[in-house]
Amino acid sequence: MDVDLEKARKLCSELEFQLFKDSLHPDILALSEERVRKRVGRAQELCALWQSRMQMEQQRAAQSPTASTRRRATTGFVTAELKAALFSGVLQRFETRLAQMARKTKTIPKPLGEL
Repeated sequence: MDVDLEKARKLCSELEFQLFKDSLHPDILALSEERVRKRVGRAQELCALWQSRMQMEQQRAAQSPTASTRRRATTGFVTAELKAALFSGVLQRFETRLAQMARKTKTIPKPLGEL
């Protein structure tokens, strides 16, 4: 899911937005492998968090006896769904970059010749 910067800024907290921004080109290219690994972990946590929140809001809406509570739960579900999709994309970009970095470090240097 492609989300523009302004929509992400409105949707996310400051730390979440910074993680989103770090996953975009060219910022992601400036990160070391260690920093990318840390961001992959954080993105995994946020992805799992918003997936569980989405399920929780869906259950809340289904069990709600009144229309106003269902409406609030539906609004929460939509927000959770957007954030889950956003962080899924963030995670994918960081994992792709990490795979690229791993390929570069695993290349075997050519032998210099006979010793």
